[in-house]
Amino acid sequence: GSPAQMATRIAQARTTILARFEGKRQQSERLVADEEQRTEDARLLAGQQRKAAQEDRAAAERESRIAKRIEEYEISVAQMTKQREELQRKFEQHREERYARALEEEGQRLAEGERALQREQQALAQEQEKNAQRRAERLTEKDQRIQRQLLAQEEEAKREELAAREREARIAQRIAEHEAIVAQIEQEKETLRRKFEQHREERYARALEEEEQRLAEGERALQNEQQALAQEQQNNAQRRAERLAERENLLKEQEELALEPPSRAAASPSGLSTSPETIAARRDRLYAIVDETPVIYADVPLSAWYAPYVSYVIEEKIATGYADEKGKLTGEFGVEKPITYAEVLKMAMQASAQAFDLRGLPPPRNASAKGTWASAYVAKAEDLQLSVFTTQRDVMKSATRGAVIQTLLEVLGIPTGIKILSSFSDVPSNHQYAQAITTAAAYGLVTGDTDSAGNPLGTFRPDEPINRAEVAKIIALAKELLK
Repeated sequence: GSPAQMATRIAQARTTILARFEGKRQQSERLVADEEQRTEDARLLAGQQRKAAQEDRAAAERESRIAKRIEEYEISVAQMTKQREELQRKFEQHREERYARALEEEGQRLAEGERALQREQQALAQEQEKNAQRRAERLTEKDQRIQRQLLAQEEEAKREELAAREREARIAQRIAEHEAIVAQIEQEKETLRRKFEQHREERYARALEEEEQRLAEGERALQNEQQALAQEQQNNAQRRAERLAERENLLKEQEELALEPPSRAAASPSGLSTSPETIAARRDRLYAIVDETPVIYADVPLSAWYAPYVSYVIEEKIATGYADEKGKLTGEFGVEKPITYAEVLKMAMQASAQAFDLRGLPPPRNASAKGTWASAYVAKAEDLQLSVFTTQRDVMKSATRGAVIQTLLEVLGIPTGIKILSSFSDVPSNHQYAQAITTAAAYGLVTGDTDSAGNPLGTFRPDEPINRAEVAKIIALAKELLK
């Protein structure tokens, strides 16, 4: 298309990428909000537990004091009853006036003691009734907390179920792609077999053998993906069973609330979630699933300008960050690190709509690439005659900004013959990458340097290094454009 049409399409690609990332950012915010709510619930529950324990202790102490007073009054009443009976006997024996008065006094003391005993018994009954009411209120609060936990679990189960379906869908899509590849290879194999039967030439025999090898590889890849889908479905079923068991335990606990003894302590508050996605959200870091493995990118804050583009290239399997010696991802994308010629070549080929076949290539003529992970990529670059990858180029060194733009446009098949002048004062028309830089700027893939307020400075620094975050943005926009 024309420069204006291309600029419009790249602007649309930028909007699509940002909108796609907005859903991930909102999901992160929901996880953090849920985490904060669970933490607040746990804090309130812990306070309620402490208060309930204190109230139980105070109630027990009050009941104990009342019971002790009742016991003292019972002993006193028993003593006075015994004294009254003794005076009664003496009165009956002597019929003296002083015994009559003493008997009357003892009768009054006994009546007062019985009234005091009755008051304490009533006080004990009232205290026990109040304590029972407080326990009932605490049980009601706990029942409400369990209901909130059940609702939160249902929401989390929905999110996990959606994620599980997405993972299964991705695997199913890869299976469909492998099935299509196998079918295509079968067709090519059949075509070569017919040619071989017609011509019996050696080259068709070799091609047929290669097609059989590709078919075997395709079938193995298909089998691997089918096994991955079966394993994913098994894992998802297990997770569903675990969630169901947890929910049943909560419901059982809710049913047993009425039978809970007053002295039993309330359940301990749940701690913070340890799921990788929630941890990443809590830390404001990018979270992604790479080859079914959860990864938290410690150097990619969700609030950073480059986060949507880094997330895009990870999801599109263009680049997934650094790995250790065993191939395990370290959780570092290297956003601030300069990109090497070999790295930008690999990312460009991964982003291209063209499937580059790196098998069966001779070793590269470039000495810096021989015996390294980049050997096949550089050999393919030499085969494609990419202008940046000369035999003298040290592909492990930091790539210049101009060389990166040139490589990306060549590999992605974006023409660089635009007929306009460069808008950058430091990119003269005779610069070796001037046309590529001018084309990328005209389309909106790059904008050049800006000041602290975001105003353009009119420079590009074509011969200086470029970091991986900047390259991720350019590749994401170009990839979305090519779709």
